Amino acid sequence: MKLSSCNCCRHKMGAPDGFALIEVVVSLFLVYLIVGLLLNVVTAGMAGLSSSQRQTIAWAYGSSLLEEMKAHPERFVIPGGTSTFNSRDAVFGTVPPEGMTAELEVQPMSNVPGVYRVTVHIFADQGESPWEEYLLGFIRMSPELL
Repeated sequence: MKLSSCNCCRHKMGAPDGFALIEVVVSLFLVYLIVGLLLNVVTAGMAGLSSSQRQTIAWAYGSSLLEEMKAHPERFVIPGGTSTFNSRDAVFGTVPPEGMTAELEVQPMSNVPGVYRVTVHIFADQGESPWEEYLLGFIRMSPELL
């Protein structure tokens, strides 16, 4: 007599029938870790992008203030004297970006007549915390204006 050709009786010993609960838990934990790491990378990247954007805007604003001072030093420099002023109080044509302001300090260079050192301190309250940037420039006054 021939045995039935049914596959239900041909079960091999030791062969897995499916996934064990521990395998499912471990794989879910690995997926959780990978997704968490990716979210951290994206969040850090967005924070860095925002910071570099603010820094670029601040530098562009400070550079435009320095260029305007170089073009018209007679409006901003007191010959032979040191002065400090806020960019919003001065007669700059450059409009400050939203939430930013600059404080400028103009000092004569004692060893070079007619040359002034300008420190631009840009600060803002944008974003999560206040921040600041500094720029340094030099202005030469023509001898007629001295």
